[in-house]
Amino acid sequence: MLLRVVWHDNEEVAELEPEQRGEILLPCFQRATTVILEFSFLRLALPPSGVFARLKVLELVGIHLYGQCSLGNALSSPRCPSLQILSVQNARGLGNFTIHSKSLLELKLLKLPDMQQLIVGAPSLQMLIIMGCFTDGLNPSQPVANISAPRLELLLWTCDFVPSSLQLGEMA
Repeated sequence: MLLRVVWHDNEEVAELEPEQRGEILLPCFQRATTVILEFSFLRLALPPSGVFARLKVLELVGIHLYGQCSLGNALSSPRCPSLQILSVQNARGLGNFTIHSKSLLELKLLKLPDMQQLIVGAPSLQMLIIMGCFTDGLNPSQPVANISAPRLELLLWTCDFVPSSLQLGEMA
């Protein structure tokens, strides 16, 4: 199942703050294998419970995350056991992102200026692309990333950072 939600800006909507644009609570689609959400910074709340049982591909573009449940909690293995490809692009509200996934093969994080910390534990991860994240990446006291991906074949990192703030754990 493919779900694509596209909300186009117009002049009236573009002037509104994200809090005024509306919000969507993402349901746990039991049968969906691919979900693509493209918003113009509508607020997206993740469900505090439930399982995305068959979800393999998730793309989130232009979202503003809010609510009690973090993206990492919703997408880690216990709640998203089949997730293989995750792409988050041009999003707000993702300051700290922690994901532990046994099934994740590809992770793309693009244009996430709010991101301050990334923790990835993904034994099957083969591709990791991080571009335009960590605006405070030059702060040597802030650990920026801790990545454990023993099967990683491709790492593309185009963000400013202090080398000591990047911890590459178990990796081939």
